[in-house]
Amino acid sequence: MKTLLGVTAALFLVLLTATPLVARAQSPTLVVNVTAKVTGDADSGYCGYWAVDSYKKHIQIWALPNGDYQVSESFVGTSTTTAGVPSPDVCTVLESTTATASLQGTESFVISGTFAPSATSTHGFIGSFDYGTVPGDLGPYGSHSVNPTYVDMLTFYFPSGFSYPAGYPSPFSFVYHYQSQTWTDGSNVPQAMAGNIVV
Repeated sequence: MKTLLGVTAALFLVLLTATPLVARAQSPTLVVNVTAKVTGDADSGYCGYWAVDSYKKHIQIWALPNGDYQVSESFVGTSTTTAGVPSPDVCTVLESTTATASLQGTESFVISGTFAPSATSTHGFIGSFDYGTVPGDLGPYGSHSVNPTYVDMLTFYFPSGFSYPAGYPSPFSFVYHYQSQTWTDGSNVPQAMAGNIVV
């Protein structure tokens, strides 16, 4: 009985110590963790481009066990609207003046592609990017061109391109505050409950 107990105890110890190694092998691996400063980014509402955004962007990319990649992005900054453009939630309500709201947002999605980082760092600050939108570019969809110098930062790490495989959720949430007003642009927030920013 002592020998059997000893063998059982030893086997249990092997399984106990091996399990974390297996779990770690199957866990996502963080391969990119960077930040960037973005200015001149057109912000889209339900009716058109209603504001010009400036923000700090945080990008994390995780290699998944199946070969795909989980991308998580967060945004902290401001959105500046101008007179005459549609409010973000109601097409018939126009903004009356220039005003700046705070912005906080997150989004997450899965991509497929070949991870091949270029000269851009995979960790730390990767630079400042001006997408080129100015207040005069704002308005209903189709009325103006926006973001003439847009940069897709994911191409720094997937230069041969990437796709969005089916079957994964892609949650996002962007919350804007101006004085006592709040507008939420979110994947699980219906338009009727989103609020609005009207100045």
